[in-house]
Amino acid sequence: MARLTFATRKLIAGLLVLLLALLAFSALFPYLQLEFMQAQRQDFLDFYAEEPGTVMLLYVAVTATCIGLSLPATGIFALLAGAVFGFGVGVVLCAIASMIGSVIAFLWARYLFRDWVQARFGRRLATFNRGIEREGGYYLFTIRLLMVLPFFLVNVLCGVTSLRLGVYIIATLASHTIVIAVWVYAGAALATLESPADVLSLEVFGGLALIGLTPLLLHRLVLRVRNRRSRSH
Repeated sequence: MARLTFATRKLIAGLLVLLLALLAFSALFPYLQLEFMQAQRQDFLDFYAEEPGTVMLLYVAVTATCIGLSLPATGIFALLAGAVFGFGVGVVLCAIASMIGSVIAFLWARYLFRDWVQARFGRRLATFNRGIEREGGYYLFTIRLLMVLPFFLVNVLCGVTSLRLGVYIIATLASHTIVIAVWVYAGAALATLESPADVLSLEVFGGLALIGLTPLLLHRLVLRVRNRRSRSH
């Protein structure tokens, strides 16, 4: 019986990770809905009041694991952080958890899929690869801020490029903190809802408006920065 090559073993391991992620998403999907988290918010708050340290650690662990498995749940966990922990603590905890999970996703994508993906999909990834090679961390920072691709997909795509881990961490932490702050603020605002009429409150309206307007405002900011850089060169 022929022995499997190292590359084949890596691919099989990667497929097992994807299968685990799919199974985890199927099992957790009902609990990742905003309606469920709103319904359970008081239970979260009661537990947090009794065991704040435990709740913080559990939040970071669960959030980092889900993001590390590339589950599309960053926004939901950011809203939850705002609803349970408030803005300041929520931003810190969600940023830490998101950073840990993003690094995990980056590493398994790099060491299990990089060669296989580049060999088969290199042409389709040409634009992304050129952006990373030309601008490195700034390109990643821009992609994150503009939210043109889901966070979980960016983690995996960066893993199969030549981007250095240190640059990835710095760019991801900087951009994630900005975007997460918007979502956490919205979560803190939505937590104040007690009736449908509360949607019209200034705080809630401001939180929802930030989610919608942030990509547009950041897009204009990035264009200005790029124009200045091109003129200076």
